[in-house]
Amino acid sequence: MKYYIAVNNQPQGPFEISELSQKCITPDTLLWCEGMSNWLPAKNITEVNSALFNSAVPPVYNAQKFNNQQEVPPTPPTLQATPSMMPKPKTWLVESILCTVFCCQIFGIIAIIMSALAESAWGRKDYAETEAKAKQARTWVLVSFIIGILQVIGWILYIFLIIGIEAMATI
Repeated sequence: MKYYIAVNNQPQGPFEISELSQKCITPDTLLWCEGMSNWLPAKNITEVNSALFNSAVPPVYNAQKFNNQQEVPPTPPTLQATPSMMPKPKTWLVESILCTVFCCQIFGIIAIIMSALAESAWGRKDYAETEAKAKQARTWVLVSFIIGILQVIGWILYIFLIIGIEAMATI
């Protein structure tokens, strides 16, 4: 069976398994062959994994090159971001909890809810919803933090005002 490999998000190949070992592929290198619906890491393809990564004996390289027949390789599907390739976005859960405890509880709780919804959407593999809820959580964390800072500034001004009034009253 001949496999295509993804190098810099561009398909190359097709290659026999013996040729793949010369390409310095890793277990996470994306491969595709005719009959597969999508690109998969090499470690997830049993034939490739057992031939290249689980063998104690080095593979024997086949010296036979392609035959002289004009083979037209099938067109591999385009590389698309799959869930295994997408990093999980920051959901702001820790920051939400800290803002709830130390800043503004009302907006902090809203941020916690948005963070939890982002985590839940990630678990459902709803990546667009994850991004949207994570952005909303970030917004509520910032609102809570800013209100918390304004509260601290307000209390400091209030204390200085009280001290000033008492100082003027004693004069």
